[in-house]
Amino acid sequence: MISEQLTYSPYMSLKFHLDNDTLAVSSPWLDISVKIDAENINWVNNVITEHSIGRRAEHANQLFSFFSKLPFLYIMPRNVNPVPGYITANKNNKILSSTKPLDFFYFISDRLNLSQEKIDARIPDNFEWSENDVLEFSKIPNSDNLYGPYAAYTHIRESRLLHQASKSQESQQFLYFLEGLRSWNESRFFEIMAQVMSQQFYKRVA
Repeated sequence: MISEQLTYSPYMSLKFHLDNDTLAVSSPWLDISVKIDAENINWVNNVITEHSIGRRAEHANQLFSFFSKLPFLYIMPRNVNPVPGYITANKNNKILSSTKPLDFFYFISDRLNLSQEKIDARIPDNFEWSENDVLEFSKIPNSDNLYGPYAAYTHIRESRLLHQASKSQESQQFLYFLEGLRSWNESRFFEIMAQVMSQQFYKRVA
């Protein structure tokens, strides 16, 4: 069992803003605010100031770990000696060598006895994140082929959240379009709404 402390680093898209005793943390998918005790304001301000210019302050991990239960942070690869439980990358590993999402799904479903019926159309043709970026980020320092699973997971999680956030903006724009359409072409509005509702019903029963 590894008891080494985890090192956290904010996602690239995360922003901090300290206003008096309130620290606002914002991302494309979630915004929160927390109150800072008076005795902690100076060092918290120092951490976020240093972070804004690409440097890591002494107490950075103390602040960032406070948000460790939220989807805001990378978990950095730990600088440790080779131990069991780390991902080893090799060209024969079917997970790492999966060139398409469907390949990955078939590999997992075979081992978990998942049904593959009618699944092909629901899985995209290509991954929306770079395998090389994930491996480069999660590589354990001073190792040839060892990778931290927490680092890999948090890197992929950020890509997924950014993708979902971009899709939610598209959904909001579509809602504005429908609101405008109803005012100047009500019959067309109901035609589109019928299509949307039928698609939602299909998704729920499929």
